[in-house]
Amino acid sequence: MNGDGKEKGLLLVCLGNEHRGDDAVGLFIARHLKNMGLKDDDVLEAGMNLVGHISKIEEISPSSILIVDAAKMGLKPGEWKIIDVSEIQNKGLSTHENNFPVFISYMNFRHPEISIRFLGIQVASTELSDSMTLSSEVKRGALALIGIIGSRL
Repeated sequence: MNGDGKEKGLLLVCLGNEHRGDDAVGLFIARHLKNMGLKDDDVLEAGMNLVGHISKIEEISPSSILIVDAAKMGLKPGEWKIIDVSEIQNKGLSTHENNFPVFISYMNFRHPEISIRFLGIQVASTELSDSMTLSSEVKRGALALIGIIGSRL
């Protein structure tokens, strides 16, 4: 249950570093979805610190979590795939993989009822930049995802 006594459904937890090129794609998606009217209880912008947002996630109390992040999956830049979180722990697909084992272990132990999936967007470049600068391919893929997600939430 969340603060108003209602059960919460899906929570998007978006990760990224806005100074590392395509690594910012999760933040780009979160900000666009919030501009479309989605609330903090629907889309959580976690930056690079997934573990640091555990208490907020517990407060929201979703029935499922979709972690949105840049990934290295061997796809074409901008292509995306939803996978089981166990693949991240075993293969290190996320660009923020050092947070995943702790987060997943904690959530599985404390909240085994919460379904957790990962939506990875293939990066082209994670070079340092002064501001959020996505490659054209990743931006195109992100905008397509925003359209899909926005129409379903």
